[in-house]
This record gives sequence, structure tokens and C-alpha cells, in this order.
Amino acid sequence: MPETVTELTVFLASPGDVARERRALDDVVAEINRTVGRAEGFRLAVVKWETRARPAMGRAQGVITQQLGPTDLFVGIMWKRFGTPTGKAGSGTEEEFDEAYAQWKRKRKHKPELLFYFRESKFYPKTPKETAQFAAVQAFREKVDQKALVWTYSSAARFADTVRPHLIDAARAVMARTTTKPPTSKPRPKTSTRPPSRRTTSTKQRPRSRPKKTPAAKPKHRLPKVPRIITDADRARYLSRSFTIVKRYFREAVEEINAHVQGTRGTVRDLEDGSLFVEVKAGGRVLNRARISKRSEGGWGHSIAFEQGPHLDEQFARRFGGSWSELARLQEIDGTFSFQLQQTGYTFGREDSKPKAVFEQFWDLFVHLIEQQRF
Repeated sequence: MPETVTELTVFLASPGDVARERRALDDVVAEINRTVGRAEGFRLAVVKWETRARPAMGRAQGVITQQLGPTDLFVGIMWKRFGTPTGKAGSGTEEEFDEAYAQWKRKRKHKPELLFYFRESKFYPKTPKETAQFAAVQAFREKVDQKALVWTYSSAARFADTVRPHLIDAARAVMARTTTKPPTSKPRPKTSTRPPSRRTTSTKQRPRSRPKKTPAAKPKHRLPKVPRIITDADRARYLSRSFTIVKRYFREAVEEINAHVQGTRGTVRDLEDGSLFVEVKAGGRVLNRARISKRSEGGWGHSIAFEQGPHLDEQFARRFGGSWSELARLQEIDGTFSFQLQQTGYTFGREDSKPKAVFEQFWDLFVHLIEQQRF
């Protein structure tokens, strides 16, 4: 354990609609202090205006900025609310970011680490005021995008897992800049007091010159463009990665249903064969079920299969004509991978060939069947 502990301040800036994230940050900081910070000699201290500021005369936001002072780490969070004007900026969060960014530009050695997060949960404004607030958030995000790399997270429950590794890396970066190594004293070369002999003459030895690396000669002729040979191992690896991403998107989508659709409850669980089972209920009644699996043998080729239905049995299949499965088959176009839907024949192009496009297609089918149910 290090003998000295360096305290690093973490300034938290956000409107009032992300209270869960503000509490989650306190828990994450406490966990880092117990583990990584204790081992590496630093301690994070969260700075909030409601706990560090005191009453004083002057413009409210200006008083807060002056009393809290410079920071080592700046964490900004926004979702659907922008805040109220401060007289200097559109909101307190914007003014706090501007001040931290100005500090980052002024400082050379003790630069603060700026971390800004935007929540991307679905939100439907109900009043013109909410619409204006959300529009201000989007405009501010464009401003921040031009100055820094921002990060997004899907829900309040996932914020802690998102911000934890970023705080650790940022703290280590600050420690690397502020901690200076003590100068090392080089031992002096020993000098002989014996006078040189007349019979011997001292000659300085020239340092050995290292052979220079000669750069490779450029080819004189045009080289052939050999297409990349894709093996079955390449297909299997890409399919496994894509399937993992599709399952992750399904889990996040079910979390959004539980958070924003009243009266419904969705569950997700992994089956023994490696597939994912999704179920959505309302009032004890099953609205829809789905199973997402990876197929790489048995005539299916390399593909991701999707099947759905409230019961997932033969009776339901006969009711809807027996066509209740969808396949996203892996294929190769010009040496790159893409997916093709078996039923619709739609082929994702290069722009939307990512696994997220496959998930969105499957999710639209899943939600469409839920909306068809009669309560």
C-alpha cells in the first residue's frame, strides 16, 4: 500500500432529472477508493454544489464556481432536461462545463479530465416546455461534440458499469501528470591520481557506429490486388461476435420496456443451448415470446435465427401460416461480411451491415406482434 494518498476532486455537473446517476456515481467512487485507489495511492472526492457550496452574495452560479474552484476530474450527465439560464450560460451545467473546458485549455501540467455522458433512453415530451428542454439538450450535445469525445449509456441502471472504468483511467492519467519522480544521482566516475606513464599514450576510442537501417525499396511495378480469402474460422468468429451483440441489444430493449411501458413486465434469460429467451407479460398474460439463436450447422449455414409467438408451439405456427421464423444469414460481399434476411430477401448494405441492424429488424417484428394483441 502506498505511504501517501493523493486526493483527486471529481466535480459532478448535471440537471435534476438524473438523480439516480448522481447517487450511482457516489457508490462507484466509494468502491474505487476501497479497491484501486487504495492500492495505487489516490482517493476520489465527489464535489457537488449542494454539499460543498455555502451562502454568499453574488450571482448564484458564479458563487458556486468560485467556491468550488478548479477540479481534477469533471463528470457531466444529461438526459432530457437542460436546466435554467444562469445569466452567463443557458444552464448551470453548461456554465460548469465551459469553466472546466477553459481550465483544460489554460493548464499545461494539471489539466482536468473531462468526462461527459448523455443518456439515450426513449423519451416522449408531453408539454411544450419538455420539448424545448430536450431540444436544448440536443443543441448542447452538438456543442460538446465539437470540443470533446462524449459517451452514451442506455439507462440509469447501466450508468455505474459505464462510468467505473472511465473514472479509473482518468484518475490514473491525472496521477501520471501530477506525480513527479525524484531525481536519481548518477555515480561519479572514479579518477586515478597516478600520473600517466611516459611510455604509454592514451588514445580515445571512437564509439561504434550502428549500421543504418535501409528502408525497403519501393516496387517498380504495380502489384496485383489479391482478394482476401475468408475461412470458416473467420465466419464463425464474426457470427459469434454478432450474436453476442444482438443478445445485448435485446437485454437493453427489455430494460427500456420495464422502465417506460406501464403495466408490462419483460424478462430475458439464457437457455442451455446458448440461445436467448425473451418474454413480455401484461397483467399475467403473455403478450409475446421470442427465441434468438445462432445457427452454424444442420443446413442453416452461418446465420442468426429469430422465432416468436406467445406460446412458441405448433398451434401458434398453424394459426399464422407456419411462417414465424426469421433468419439473418451471414454472407460475403466484396470480401466483407453482411447479413441477408431469408424471408424478405433484404440484404443489409455496407452502411448498415452491423449486428445492430439485425437486432432492429428482429425487434420490430417482436414489437409489432405485441401491438397486435387484444387486451
